[in-house]
Amino acid sequence: MCHLTQGKGGARFCMGQQFKLFLMGAAQVLAPDGKDVTPRSAKARALLAILATSRGRPWMRSALQDLLWSDRDQAHGRDSLKKALRELRDCLNREGEVLLLSGGAVSLDMGTVWTDLFDAGGGREQVGPQQFLAGLHIHDPQFEDWLRLTRQQLEDREPCPDPMARPPWDRPARFTIRFAMPPEGTVTPEERSAAECFGIAIQGALLEQDFFAVAGPGSLAHMEVQLRCIGKGSDELRLDLVALALGSGEVLWRGGLVGSRDEIAGMRGFGAASSIAHQIADRAFVLAGRPGLPDIRAADLMRQGIDQMFRVGSANLAAAESAFERAVALDPRPSYLAWQAHLYAFKHEKRLSAGGPDPNWERAEELARKALEADRYNPLVCGLVAHLYGFARRDFRRAHAVFEPIEGQRPDSLILQDALALFRFYTGDLGAAERHAAAAARLGAQSPYRYLFTTTSAMIALVKGDFAGAERLAERALAQHPIGCPAQFEPTLRTLIAARAHGGERKRAAEALARLRAQAPNFSIRRFECPQSSPIPNPEAFRLIKSGLEIANAE
Repeated sequence: MCHLTQGKGGARFCMGQQFKLFLMGAAQVLAPDGKDVTPRSAKARALLAILATSRGRPWMRSALQDLLWSDRDQAHGRDSLKKALRELRDCLNREGEVLLLSGGAVSLDMGTVWTDLFDAGGGREQVGPQQFLAGLHIHDPQFEDWLRLTRQQLEDREPCPDPMARPPWDRPARFTIRFAMPPEGTVTPEERSAAECFGIAIQGALLEQDFFAVAGPGSLAHMEVQLRCIGKGSDELRLDLVALALGSGEVLWRGGLVGSRDEIAGMRGFGAASSIAHQIADRAFVLAGRPGLPDIRAADLMRQGIDQMFRVGSANLAAAESAFERAVALDPRPSYLAWQAHLYAFKHEKRLSAGGPDPNWERAEELARKALEADRYNPLVCGLVAHLYGFARRDFRRAHAVFEPIEGQRPDSLILQDALALFRFYTGDLGAAERHAAAAARLGAQSPYRYLFTTTSAMIALVKGDFAGAERLAERALAQHPIGCPAQFEPTLRTLIAARAHGGERKRAAEALARLRAQAPNFSIRRFECPQSSPIPNPEAFRLIKSGLEIANAE
């Protein structure tokens, strides 16, 4: 049997021995013994607030630097961030690891911190409603925008009906995966830095799934992923990874990666990390099903529902909806609510192309609102909700407002990059759409749903007039459909038909149209009257696809 185990990397905190972080009103930090350890500098207090509102998700140092020192040059901003982090470390890391610094990422171990933003009980006496970070004045335009948006989100959220209840998505007893980086002294600083960047990318991919908790060295956990690196030359590096069941030491998974340090730490590393994260998650689900470990039924139902949703077909959407509803009944965490809301975009696509009743938009809007109120800066939540607003509701202003606070901060977020690619495509910014689509394709290269990202690239190529490229990408997307998928993704088929029709391959376009009609008997070209009433928000894409369908139909 596997048990929650104690790591070697430092002391841990027991319940009731947490730091107390007050952010409503004037910022204040109390150590477990009650001593006031509030950072003196305003920038350090602001940095602590940013990390706390992220609920343990890591921030890249470059993003923090841009948020707090946007008016400084890179060298000064980097030095100022180091100084603020040093001040936080001196305040917090007295009895254990609270502030987690790993390579280029920074986060808080939220299991060691109580905060008045999300936790109940233990508050200080205050008269009347308090403003988030009251009295904190930092004259940086980027931080001022972040502070304004955060205050608005906190003011708009609904109060918890039970003042003694922790939010259900913040329960401490989640199945936890911790990461162990190469030991100091076994590799060069450059090799260790590359390994840490890659490990952070894997952690980010696991955090985005939101099925498990992720922790750093020395944290209590059920499963450990160990990274070891071996230099193979002046620049080449081999990373070996092994996932162990803590307690028994059973090896659950092994993998590795070979490349230059820059490749491993860069976008190629992000793509490989996304693939490895899925493999680790698969083994974690197997391990977590054993007796004595935290209940992960909600996470397993969400995984089943996501798989059903991306397998397309009406029956699969119904199965996905059922799985999501059962999961949220067990654990209504924000990302699960966002997936529920996102399902309505698939229902909308189905209705516009084949007819049927309108989705329950009131329910979709309610789910999206609750997800954003609970976790405004979660890239998964933002990507899913923004796609609902942009694609299904055609409200590009609201979609942009969702993206605005986090755009550019999470290049490792697959769902966010794909949602940004589609948003830019819908609004006609093909250059930005192409960049985000390429990032999503790299991150999702090993995903079972990679046909979605390839289809986005195919649609962009179509609008750019590269009909041969659009056909090639659409055919690749069809080949990427999951084995056993009952139908082919209709946007892929539509793009293929248009690419062939406008590329002079009319007969082959007609063959693809026949394939579409065979799997969707209710499909009708007459439904493509205008972009607003079609499943294609981009006007030029609509024109090309509508005319392509008409050419194929006349053949």
